[in-house]
Amino acid sequence: MFYAKVFTTRHDVLVAICDKELLGKTLKTKDLEVKVDEKFYGGKLVNEDSCIDLMKKATIGNLIGKRIVELALKEGFIERENILYIGDIPHAQFIKL
Repeated sequence: MFYAKVFTTRHDVLVAICDKELLGKTLKTKDLEVKVDEKFYGGKLVNEDSCIDLMKKATIGNLIGKRIVELALKEGFIERENILYIGDIPHAQFIKL
């Protein structure tokens, strides 16, 4: 399961999705700190199929977690070389032009 939140502007649909267990956690390395904030990621609890539907509709995606990043890779939304790791947790973004 995943948490997903959708933000809609005039021209874009941003979807923020994280693995369920990461919500509210702070990920740290010696150079970087990222909070998986409930205000940004904490929308609805959704399954894989819903995540795929949301990513299809999104113009911008912000993804964090092993399972959601792997799903996005499998479905072709991102490429492996564009994944940033915060410790062992993958983070990726995509933009559709």
